Amino acid sequence: MSPTLILHGMADDNVVFAHSTRLFHELQGRGEMFEMMTYPGQRHGIRGEERQRHRTQTIMDFFDRHLKDG
Repeated sequence: MSPTLILHGMADDNVVFAHSTRLFHELQGRGEMFEMMTYPGQRHGIRGEERQRHRTQTIMDFFDRHLKDG
């Protein structure tokens, strides 16, 4: 499986957190590795300058770890 990063706003009412936990459970059951970051109080879109910066840095760090040349 390709490297997987999951970001989730815990107050999301579009994709409720219970759906994500089912995905986590399934991936773990298959032995698939993934990374996740949750945002308490955030909905489907991550709001606020500090949290948006955090989200962007999380994504960039993930890309650095998995996409940079050896």
